[in-house]
Amino acid sequence: MVEVRAPLQAQLVQWLVQPGDTVAVGDVLVILEAMKMEHEVRATQPGKVLSHYFAAGEMVQQGDLLSKTELFPHYPRPETAKRLETDESSDDAIAGPSQAEAALSTTVAAAPAPDARPDLARLQQRLAYTHDASRPEAVAKRHAQGLRTARENVADLCDPGSFSEYGALAVAAQRSRRTEQDLIQNTPADGMVTGIGQVHGRSTV
Repeated sequence: MVEVRAPLQAQLVQWLVQPGDTVAVGDVLVILEAMKMEHEVRATQPGKVLSHYFAAGEMVQQGDLLSKTELFPHYPRPETAKRLETDESSDDAIAGPSQAEAALSTTVAAAPAPDARPDLARLQQRLAYTHDASRPEAVAKRHAQGLRTARENVADLCDPGSFSEYGALAVAAQRSRRTEQDLIQNTPADGMVTGIGQVHGRSTV
């Protein structure tokens, strides 16, 4: 019998397995959220899920019993078995370039010219989402409460043009239940502005 316990105090977001399901080592059992970050609790032994003790939305404390799993004897994961079968296949597979190699060659040959720089355009768009101008509703809500945004405070605190931001492209660790575009647009820098600047000519972190 394997007991699955909460590694930290958090909110239970989602069960990815149900009682009766079989799991292999490394399978994600449940997702917890703490401090806006999601934490995956994975199976450490192969087995059959017997029960859950908390439901989605409930708070759990560190060490709380989340689930129990009936232990199975060790068995190879499906992808491992498939890889072993591939390794034992005939030598016909090495007669010529693999499909993956052929596809790679085609992709490289058809790569866009360096001056196109679509990656730079995507970067500029991502950075634009971090500016207050891209979040008028959120800014208006702060101002209505008599508050300022973090970027307004940084702009007034640091000497003009001296602030270099780090982590602007970070987003909230909630990919299992929100789309990437939603996170990019609505959780820029994961709600925290960090960087290095100067205050009255002195470097400040």
